Amino acid sequence: PGNRRGPRQGIEDVGFGAHIGYRFSPYFAAEFGYLDAGKPHWDHRDVYVPDLDDFGDTEVDLELEAAQLSVLAILPFAGVWEAYLRIGASFWRADAQQAVYPRFDDAYYTRSIDDEGTSFLFGIGIGASPTPAWHLRLEFQSFPIEEELLVASSDTTVDTFLLEAQYRFGR
Repeated sequence: PGNRRGPRQGIEDVGFGAHIGYRFSPYFAAEFGYLDAGKPHWDHRDVYVPDLDDFGDTEVDLELEAAQLSVLAILPFAGVWEAYLRIGASFWRADAQQAVYPRFDDAYYTRSIDDEGTSFLFGIGIGASPTPAWHLRLEFQSFPIEEELLVASSDTTVDTFLLEAQYRFGR
């Protein structure tokens, strides 16, 4: 325990990802990917903290990375455009640095939690091919993680927007 809020460290909310895949037909593909979600920061106010049996404010700095295996259902349209749906599994690992500030106490508490898990992965996106070999796509992707990492009352999700450039071999 400490007696005042600690200094807020630099926050990174931009991550990166890479993937490799195989397209079986114009309508189906499989991909293996890696996602580094950066270092997002959460502030929660008036959260019930079971370990303290009290309400308080929380701050969490999270480092998260995931290996992902998924299949894509693809709908080509208008010559160069594609819409797609992704389903699969996300094998994630996370480290959380937590600070809890109880409502009626001048002290604050810190702890570090490491966790890992396998979660359902969902994504939806749209893409365009400006040339036969190059493809650009924008995707929303989501998978759940454990509530304990964010001092939350229920499971939460890692929601990301990805902007990707792909080179397609054999085109």
